[in-house]
Amino acid sequence: MIAMWWGLAATSAAQVVTAGDVPQINAQMFRPTLDTAQPMTVDVASMPQAGGSARVWMGYHDDLLVYASEGQQRKLVANVVQLNVLGAWAWGPVRAGVDIPVLLFADGDATQPEAGLSDVALDARVAIFGTDAPLEFPVDLGIQGRLSVPTATVDTALGARRSTASLAAVASTDLGPVLVALNLGAQLGPRVDLENVSLNDAVDLRAAAAYSITERTSVSAEVAGRVGLGDANRAGLPIEGLLAGSHQLTDSWQVRGGVGRGFTPGIGSPDLRLLVGVAWHSAPRLEAVTVDRDLDDDGIVDELDRCPSEPEDRDGHLDDDGCPDAGAVVRISVVTPDGTPIDTARGGVAPVGEEAPVERFRGGFAQLPLPEGSWQVRARAPGFEPGTAQVEVPDGPALDAVVTLQPKRNARVRVTRDRIELADSVYFRTSSATISRGSLPLLDEAAQILLDNPEIALLSIEGHTDSRGNDAFNLQLSRDRAASVLEYFVAKGVSRSRLVSAGFGEEQPLDTAATEAAHARNRRVDFKILRWEGR
Repeated sequence: MIAMWWGLAATSAAQVVTAGDVPQINAQMFRPTLDTAQPMTVDVASMPQAGGSARVWMGYHDDLLVYASEGQQRKLVANVVQLNVLGAWAWGPVRAGVDIPVLLFADGDATQPEAGLSDVALDARVAIFGTDAPLEFPVDLGIQGRLSVPTATVDTALGARRSTASLAAVASTDLGPVLVALNLGAQLGPRVDLENVSLNDAVDLRAAAAYSITERTSVSAEVAGRVGLGDANRAGLPIEGLLAGSHQLTDSWQVRGGVGRGFTPGIGSPDLRLLVGVAWHSAPRLEAVTVDRDLDDDGIVDELDRCPSEPEDRDGHLDDDGCPDAGAVVRISVVTPDGTPIDTARGGVAPVGEEAPVERFRGGFAQLPLPEGSWQVRARAPGFEPGTAQVEVPDGPALDAVVTLQPKRNARVRVTRDRIELADSVYFRTSSATISRGSLPLLDEAAQILLDNPEIALLSIEGHTDSRGNDAFNLQLSRDRAASVLEYFVAKGVSRSRLVSAGFGEEQPLDTAATEAAHARNRRVDFKILRWEGR
């Protein structure tokens, strides 16, 4: 039993309540989040997908307010069955919504069993720093405000006589598969004196750690507490813990549940709290994308290719017509230290001693007709240090010039002719298209590759999931995640016209084994280069 220990000395205040009275306070400390996908009572600073959301909570709350004095107990708020109906709308860095608590049953020793309405709350949050906010920061940060209005229709101590306002700082971040969130704020409300306990302004603290078991299922451990200002009595120090879990049924629907209890004998700290609920969020609409065909894979779409079944040879002469050209004097190869051609290379040829190239080339191999003389071949490629080679061109047969490029140190992004390969996976929050913070530096490198190499004319961002769960949900989730990466690249300055996205769900696994390692390999985002400029 979590009990309230009040003394016998009376104090004077705006409202004085004795042992036989029912105080006009809201003893319910349960405050569900309006939009967070994992924790139940702790908000995160990042925004959900734009659009509307709704959720309904059913909860049983035991012994929220118990009076104990001289060996006797009076349960002023004993058994509460409460329904919380929540609705919210998110746009950009702003989310606003409402929490309507409906009391299906409430009883206590000082009142008859009753049902009705508790205090309705208006809630808004603004993201300030982070992935969804105007400013970047290592941790997502936001400001959240809440206003509870005195709308209670019951006599039980589940409604305040005046409005209560709170303002909190919200911080959250991803540590691999673990989401950590912290809410710290101040609550301002009317003063009520319960014998020797003064309830007035307070500091609220909420913290949570959520672990993603799979892409659709997560568990969380949460702690919520309140410290009354100016009163050291334990009645003004409710602290409780909650264990919760959630599972995504579809791209829009989620079921959740939790169990908790109080750690201290504070007002609102229950002996037992049981929760179950369902959440809905509007699914984003994705437009179909048409990709131009390139039958010979030479980077020139068939509509513009004069030789659609023969690839262009990229010899620096008439490379835009799509047809191979005859005759070359210098065969230029750009390779790695082990001799592998670098298809993503580009460079130029200039007379020795001059900077401006007279001929340019792209790819790991090119054939250029050059007049007699001494020539400097310069080449560079994404992920490699620039390199040069000098060649003497005589009046005679063709000859070779090889440029060897050294890989850049610590490069985590590698570009081939057909794709951009990342050294690690792109991670997302559970059952969400929100990119985990730990993957942003890797995506930043990929975005910089696109900015530095505008000749990558069209990149396809393709999402994949593992085979567990609902097929339709997995397909939509893969599309959402690919679209989320596309929008991140656009935000970094990459032209939208160079990007397309698609999702394939579980249709294209890399590993068909039913192991965690195989599932992890199959959950991925691929980057395929569909077209190079001038190829």
